[in-house]
Amino acid sequence: MLKKSTVVSSSKTRESAWLGHLELLAGLPYPAAVLIPAVVAAVRSGFDADFGDFGSTEGQDLKPVGFWFERISESGLHWFMANFDLAFAQMSLREQLESDGESYRRMFSSPGIEESPAFKAICEPDGIRWLTGVPLLTRDGGCLGFLHLMRRASAGPFTDREQARLRRARDSLRGLGEVKKSPQPCTLHPAGSAMLRVNAAGRITARNARAHELLFHSHDSRIGALDWAARNLSALPESVREMVRGLLISNDGSDSIHYDLTLACGTMAFRAERLHALAGDGPEVIVTMTHMEPADLIVARQLLNWSLSPKQKQLLVASVRQPSHQDLAQQLGCTVGTLKAYINSLQAKLGVSSRQAFIDRLLEDARQERES
Repeated sequence: MLKKSTVVSSSKTRESAWLGHLELLAGLPYPAAVLIPAVVAAVRSGFDADFGDFGSTEGQDLKPVGFWFERISESGLHWFMANFDLAFAQMSLREQLESDGESYRRMFSSPGIEESPAFKAICEPDGIRWLTGVPLLTRDGGCLGFLHLMRRASAGPFTDREQARLRRARDSLRGLGEVKKSPQPCTLHPAGSAMLRVNAAGRITARNARAHELLFHSHDSRIGALDWAARNLSALPESVREMVRGLLISNDGSDSIHYDLTLACGTMAFRAERLHALAGDGPEVIVTMTHMEPADLIVARQLLNWSLSPKQKQLLVASVRQPSHQDLAQQLGCTVGTLKAYINSLQAKLGVSSRQAFIDRLLEDARQERES
């Protein structure tokens, strides 16, 4: 029986393993937009924090171009969408960058912050009192955007030590913005599903947090300024949007349509089913989204709390694509002989007969977690 272990020899070793895992995630062969949800969750795991978010920017003027929120109330999300100018006037991106994230921490420790419109709309509904953040930087010093952590009042403000730790995490993520070439195709595995309900006017009347994540991914690397969070058909990719609009207005008797999108994050399958109108109400459409995700990304997420070295984790993630020993050794920067020694040592440590057996276990764990 394989058992996950988080017990390691010291706090320094624990931090080293955590930072190594962040570096592993940042080095996966996917665009930053695909990796951001996994990265935000992994960074948050190193703190007493309840939520995380990331806002991506472009250019020297730090133009906001995309946002990811782990958890936010529907009202808070849409207040943010409607009040960009007000939010950024209070929370200057330039000041965040120049203070290396310190401005946010200071702001949330200042008197009167709880009376600000942004706090009341975004933080208060989710029980958030304290916030800190850092800019995510590229290896050449460019800014990808800003990562924030939030927590409840009882946990107290983020300390200087935590801020320094967050900056070390940020430094482990400098490979996030690099263009990476996938070594070879990766098998896809189910990564969850969600449903939307759309009324006759094209307004989304029901969706859950999982739907937010799948909509975020469905816009691929063009994540826009919260397109995925719109309350109407704009939340869907354009091709799917037109499909749903057609079901709402069509009288040809077709009640369901299927559409698959191939994206950097895998495949997103959409099934739209029209519900017949009752009384004078117009028709509604139920949209089911199913995400098939690359297995190496699933495995990388699942390895977060396993007490393995960064090299051992890298070996397992690279093995998902089943490369030859020669290709795998090249990816790891070692000889084939050294690679075989790594493999034997890892399999002995895990008590498995093959890497694939362990990878299958991680994929099954992920499935069970989704269904629990």
